[in-house]
Amino acid sequence: MLASLASVFSLMVSTLLMMVGFGLQSYVIPVRSVAENWSTLTVSVIATGYTVGFTISCVVTPKFVLRVGHVRVFTALITLLSIAILLCGLIVDWRAWIVFRAIAGFAISGSYLVIESWLNERVTNENRGLLFSLYLITTMVGTIGGQYMVPLGDPTNTSLFML
Repeated sequence: MLASLASVFSLMVSTLLMMVGFGLQSYVIPVRSVAENWSTLTVSVIATGYTVGFTISCVVTPKFVLRVGHVRVFTALITLLSIAILLCGLIVDWRAWIVFRAIAGFAISGSYLVIESWLNERVTNENRGLLFSLYLITTMVGTIGGQYMVPLGDPTNTSLFML
């Protein structure tokens, strides 16, 4: 059991860090959108960009994993997610944010796929439930933890996007 935990420890830490950043972004984007006086429709369209990217990734990412492997795809997706978040802080335009949110949705969906298939390969039937439970707890704690980081900066400037 401990050997299984040790083999996925770095993956769980990576997942936690990814979800902290994603949870923070998911909170800051709508808050910043309201601060920019964008309409409810505009904010909804930005959110739709995320969903479109998420859906496209469900089809495309498995092909990438088969071609180049889990590690390379995960690295590329985390890089895309980081870039999309940073660009939201640098370019404050709702049209650009639709694209950036689509990229973030693509990256998160693909990351979920890679992480879960990677976990599935590493665990045994005896501890599968426990490790997937730990994974889900990690994602929820990361997402919530990211949202609690909002008071560390001002949503109307770039600090929270960089954090």
